[in-house]
Amino acid sequence: MIIEKATTADINELEKLYSDLNDYLLCHINYPGWKKNIYPARETAVSGIEENAQFVARINGIIVGTFILRHVPEEAYSKADWKIDLNYEDIIVIYTLAVHPDYLKKGI
Repeated sequence: MIIEKATTADINELEKLYSDLNDYLLCHINYPGWKKNIYPARETAVSGIEENAQFVARINGIIVGTFILRHVPEEAYSKADWKIDLNYEDIIVIYTLAVHPDYLKKGI
């Protein structure tokens, strides 16, 4: 498996991964509460790539997983007692961690 930054050439494949995963979640427990064509969707990949924050995991050239890394917290994070005092410039938050359904439970 190779993990690398996504590029604009990956947008269509990322859109399909998100769509396939959301279809899968319709028939399974949807822990993240994602909704097809709402989140994650093509725009998620486009903004992640524009921010230089979108990564992909590839096996044999096929995108099998993806995630976004940002120095921006979710609003609810401010309510947690983190036991450490850091600025978000020193913290990376993982967003939209996704694995294509064909590769679930395979160590991706």
